[in-house]
Amino acid sequence: MEVAKGKGPSRGVRALFGGRKKRKAGQKGKAEYTGDTPGFEDREAAEMRLAMTAANIQNNFVDPVQVSGQPMRFLDEKDPRSGEFIEDVLLTDTYGAGGEKASATGTPWSASTTSAHVRGFLGANSNKEAKEMGFRPYGAHRMYMNDAFKTKALKKDETYEYDAYEAKRLIGKQVSELRAGDLLFKGYDDVHGDKRDFKNTKDWKFNKFKKSGEKGEKYNSHTDIIVGTGVDAQGKTYYDIAGGNVENEYMLKRIYPDEIRDTYKGAMISKR
Repeated sequence: MEVAKGKGPSRGVRALFGGRKKRKAGQKGKAEYTGDTPGFEDREAAEMRLAMTAANIQNNFVDPVQVSGQPMRFLDEKDPRSGEFIEDVLLTDTYGAGGEKASATGTPWSASTTSAHVRGFLGANSNKEAKEMGFRPYGAHRMYMNDAFKTKALKKDETYEYDAYEAKRLIGKQVSELRAGDLLFKGYDDVHGDKRDFKNTKDWKFNKFKKSGEKGEKYNSHTDIIVGTGVDAQGKTYYDIAGGNVENEYMLKRIYPDEIRDTYKGAMISKR
């Protein structure tokens, strides 16, 4: 999947789908692409579904009016066109994201975006199917992060219902072994006067997230998902990552191993 370096994606990763319709009450919208044969049959098919899911979501943030010769323009959450997609699809399709009362500018939508990508990756047509496959889509990153921490802590012969991902530190060769479908997590400090009683986490490292998660505490968190990998013209491995609600926009960009180590505090590794 070809994306430009820097903040915005290139013309190579663009709309694969047509325009969207306003969701009616009770109508099921979809951000993820699952194809004709849902389910995790093989990794190659899963990575293709993930790439198409990212393209489908990105399509809803591309300004339909472009100027020839100018960089591609993208919409943020304040634009009614992308706002409709955020409210009618992303936030409505995920547990604990606010449902029909949610708003694009008033409700965090980053975890819902990650959840949509994972559903596409797994080949799950619904949250129920995703849960049956070991991932619990949720409107708060910490919920599925904590599932990954619980999976990491399992002893021999122990099982856990939501074990699709296992939390890992980003040390040694771990970064070079990351693949499409893996999640990256980090923390942040509230700077907007959020009234929720959540712990600030900008300076947290892996163990602090793990311990807080084991206690069931509320903490600020963010995840992005790797939607593709490759090697550039200089022979360097790169990772294309996607995330929602990044500076009020959908993010799709290319980064390299050093930036991953500098930016993120840990990873959720797919067990598929």
